[in-house]
Amino acid sequence: MKNLFAIMLLFFCTYLSAQEKSLEFGAKVGLNISSISNYSDNNDEARKSLLIGGFLEMPINEKFSFAPELLYSSQGENSKFEILEGKFKSITQLDYIILPLIVKYYLIDGLAIEAGPQIGFLVNADQILESDGSFTGDFETIADENFNENFSNFDAGLDFGASYKLPFNLIVQARYSLGIVDINNSNLNNNKIRNNVLQLAVGYSF
Repeated sequence: MKNLFAIMLLFFCTYLSAQEKSLEFGAKVGLNISSISNYSDNNDEARKSLLIGGFLEMPINEKFSFAPELLYSSQGENSKFEILEGKFKSITQLDYIILPLIVKYYLIDGLAIEAGPQIGFLVNADQILESDGSFTGDFETIADENFNENFSNFDAGLDFGASYKLPFNLIVQARYSLGIVDINNSNLNNNKIRNNVLQLAVGYSF
């Protein structure tokens, strides 16, 4: 919580310091298509989930802008497995508060490529099990009771993407976040696992 408070304070100070520099701020909502590399040997599938939050954009010059964001990002992946009790789908849900520190370069008016680092803090980890209908027992017998302890509380990545500002201050954005930190906190295996997320978002600049 102390780290999150410090980030929010930095975010607010950036906002205040940029008031006289044509600062823009807004909100965005989008779709995450996420996976976790080296996480499971089962039939893995990307997980589709929610991304929501706000952003600032402070022009540096005619071409460059600094655009930090504060987002809630639900990530993870899906996998399918089969045991004696039946066939199952396991949904790994990892929810983060993330702070992307994005630099934008405008190729033409409205169209920008963007890149930068991001840090994230895990606020929730959950395992959701779904059966094909053949299982009639208790899911707790096959679920991991200490599931949230399997993952590190901290994450970091590199973001790459592009955005375009439409009329009426609408923004469309596509971005890929490549995890660079091992988030494996489990003693069961030594795999280095990392988040990978494709983000498709729509925003509005006030």
